[in-house]
Amino acid sequence: MPSHPRATWLEINPAALEANLHAVRERAGDGVQCIAIAKANGYGHGAVLAAQAFLRAGAEMLGIHNAAEAAELREADIRAPLLYLGAPLREELPTLVALDLEVAAPDARTAEGLARAARDAQTQVRVHLKLDTGMNRLGVQAEEAVALARTVAQHPELEAAGVFSQLACADEPDPAPTREQIARFAAALRALDEAGLRPPLAHLANGAALLAFPETVYDAIRPGLPLYGILPFPGAEKQISLQPALTWKARVVFVKEVPAGAPVSYGWTYRTPKPMTIAT
Repeated sequence: MPSHPRATWLEINPAALEANLHAVRERAGDGVQCIAIAKANGYGHGAVLAAQAFLRAGAEMLGIHNAAEAAELREADIRAPLLYLGAPLREELPTLVALDLEVAAPDARTAEGLARAARDAQTQVRVHLKLDTGMNRLGVQAEEAVALARTVAQHPELEAAGVFSQLACADEPDPAPTREQIARFAAALRALDEAGLRPPLAHLANGAALLAFPETVYDAIRPGLPLYGILPFPGAEKQISLQPALTWKARVVFVKEVPAGAPVSYGWTYRTPKPMTIAT
């Protein structure tokens, strides 16, 4: 226990992280790879601790968002494949190549920049075509998937390893927006197939879609919140059993008795429904 009398701390349970990955993988089914999302300091659980737990549990790849996150994992001697999901700045490209990352290519310019950086380093970079099916953030429009794949194919320094998109509303009650995105992604895959340019790894399902839209499970999944024991939407507990991996604890410094109807703290946003013991 921390010695400071006012200490507050987090306790992280790696076994829970591993159990959650097993639960998610079981839901996805046999033969589906898991790209475990470890960005944002492992959703606050500690990037290295979370990454190590997910890899022990069998994750094939880790999802990160920027070069600093990737560098932290590499410095911790994590050699597993890392998928850079953000939009890299031009000056970052040599660093991404040096860190041996798989990189999302949201447009032809990024792909060409990666090819130059890989050529300078005398190596090859695995890229994942990023398609925009309705999030309207990163990625080419789904209808431009073949054009982006052709750009990648023109550069021997690049290997098209994957194709993916990001779902905007998979955790919302209305299924219509997600079904629209699913249809656009499926059409893009058909076009890539017809052109002979479909990469080997297609991935669309995030944690919410894995539970609510099983048709989004292709060759890989990209779970985030469920890996940390967080249900992505109300009612998800009926479909999967997860273990919270984080406990926030603090030392109690003051205790008092208050009557019913007593307001508590700033704004008086809480009033005691009965006589209660309040701990600070």
